[in-house]
Amino acid sequence: MSTITPNTSLTTLGDITSDQNNIWPSFALSEDGNELERLEAQRKAIEAKIAAELARRQMKMEGNEATPKRKRNFGNGFFDNPLSSKVEELSRKCAQLEKGQSEARRTEEDKLSKVEAENRLLKAELKQRETLDELNEMKTKVAKMEQQENALVEQIQKLEEEQKKCLDKYDELEKELARKYICIGQFAKHLARIDEMEAQINELKECKKEHCQYAHNQLRRTQNRHGFKIYVKMLTGKTLTLSDLLPSNTIEEIKIKIERIEGILIDHQRLLFAERRLDDSRTLKDCNIGNGSTIHCILFACGC
Repeated sequence: MSTITPNTSLTTLGDITSDQNNIWPSFALSEDGNELERLEAQRKAIEAKIAAELARRQMKMEGNEATPKRKRNFGNGFFDNPLSSKVEELSRKCAQLEKGQSEARRTEEDKLSKVEAENRLLKAELKQRETLDELNEMKTKVAKMEQQENALVEQIQKLEEEQKKCLDKYDELEKELARKYICIGQFAKHLARIDEMEAQINELKECKKEHCQYAHNQLRRTQNRHGFKIYVKMLTGKTLTLSDLLPSNTIEEIKIKIERIEGILIDHQRLLFAERRLDDSRTLKDCNIGNGSTIHCILFACGC
């Protein structure tokens, strides 16, 4: 005897998976979701009744051996009764609800795509604003750098002008130095000429000394026995008489006497005898100055 097993493949028809619940939680809370759950519960209850009825009838057929010819065609486990019609109707409703959920899901996906597109557009606009802000900031920085560059250019121009002035002044100094070198050369020539003239004067003095040696010797003898006097002729034409002098008196002592009389400092005096300058440390005897001799006093500034 064949055993009829109830087909329960329709028990999962229209079920909502856990992934769908996680992805689309809004449908479980909607009115269609509540209706689907109610219909699903009814379908499961009907399927349970059908399974119980099938099991009861199968047991009855197995116990009744006298009725082997009464076979019923259950098909896929369902027989023609009002319960199967109810199951088919519930299945159609479940399919319709699933179709509605699919359409609602597509609508939500379209809305989500639109929102994502709007978000991307907003992000692009925000990025554009940030770029514009950065561009404005860069323009501000460039303007400041241009101002600094202009200030540096002005400073460089001022420095170039000062450098030009310094170069012009340096050229003037070089020209002045060249003129001074020329003057120094001319002064050296004059000094050489003065040396030549001094040499000639010395020669004349030697000649004069030879001619006047005898008279000087006579004066020395007189000076050794008695004091003598000399005359000092000033540039103003005034002539000073210095008496009670000794041959051992120095030129510095003569200057001191002149200072006492005329008030001219020693450092400002220059004494000449026989066209020769007299050294302060030498004596009258060393300079061959005797009684009645005339020396000349000229003035000069210190440091000359």
